[in-house]
Amino acid sequence: MLGHRPTPGALAIVCLVAFFLAAAFLTSRTGPSEPGPEARPPSGDATSQATSRPTSVREPAPLRAASAPPPADPALVEETSVPAAEEEPEPVRRYRELTRYPSSTRRITKDSFDLLNPGARHERRMPVPDEENNPDHAWQVRFTADRYFVRDTEPTLLSLELWHEGRPRLPTAVEMIAEPIGDGATGGAIPLAVATTVGGVQSTFVPNDYWPSLVGQIRVTAVFAADGLPQQAGSLDFYFTGADRIPARFTGEFADRPLRGDLVVEVGVEVDKPGRYRVEGNLADATGRPFGWARFDGDLADGPQRLPLVFYGLVFHDAGAVAPFTLQQVRGYRARPGDVPHREDMATFSGDYRTTSSYSPEDFRTKENDSPRRRRMIEMYQDAL
Repeated sequence: MLGHRPTPGALAIVCLVAFFLAAAFLTSRTGPSEPGPEARPPSGDATSQATSRPTSVREPAPLRAASAPPPADPALVEETSVPAAEEEPEPVRRYRELTRYPSSTRRITKDSFDLLNPGARHERRMPVPDEENNPDHAWQVRFTADRYFVRDTEPTLLSLELWHEGRPRLPTAVEMIAEPIGDGATGGAIPLAVATTVGGVQSTFVPNDYWPSLVGQIRVTAVFAADGLPQQAGSLDFYFTGADRIPARFTGEFADRPLRGDLVVEVGVEVDKPGRYRVEGNLADATGRPFGWARFDGDLADGPQRLPLVFYGLVFHDAGAVAPFTLQQVRGYRARPGDVPHREDMATFSGDYRTTSSYSPEDFRTKENDSPRRRRMIEMYQDAL
């Protein structure tokens, strides 16, 4: 409005809006596979990925429901549409786009790397010995592993690759040592067997063989050299949940049903340690294309029970998904606020679940998420801008 000077309060809100949108934009680039601190666990100089693939699953068995469902059930969100102005400011338009679905649901696209590859690492080639002493990057190394989070009796694969002036070079005199680090870590360092491959040097080991009662970080240090390169050293960290500390397991029992325009997939779990849990899963359509992600956040008591993964109906329309649907890459953990690591991983589940009911596009809602909070935020942005 002409002649109107923004108040200090409005300017503060504008700043908050800009900060929020910047953070939301960065999050939307890959999707909230591991929101918050867990999105990028600390590592040394390394990166990777690993996913589990299907085995058969059992038929659903009568189980009791989770003791506390998610605090905000997307199925109960209001559907009253909010008309958008034809000439809305870009920040408001962007906010509407980022909040089309409740926060517990996301659409998966080809750019959703973190959702498609949960726990993947992101190490790149690094100059050796370092940037200061190797400004022309004549020597480069990549020391990485196949995942950030290792649990139960899973093996982990470590790899070391070396380049000189862009050409692969075989590392020599390679030694790798693994040891638990941090408060409460027990047990000494162990040497790892290494093997030469076409691309470098690899080592596979099972942390549970040495530290079955550990929930914490493990650091692997590699020492290596090459013709023309003096001895170098590097390290990487990953999180480990030993078999004795697994808080819950997936039972392989599932059920699916429509609920107020959404799809609910019930996931059976056996909980040994009550607490706050997060469970996630990806949904693929009849062509095998992953298109949706859903998350459960809630308190679970001990014993067998079911928890709901609610896939918001609009996701099915936006993605053009065709039934039947398959739940994939189910994973979860028990939260440990304030501890390092911040989580105890549930045991890996390698099975998929295919929905048993018949679904058509008419079964799913077509309207955007229109929660009271979303309306308040949009009104606040509009007032501020």
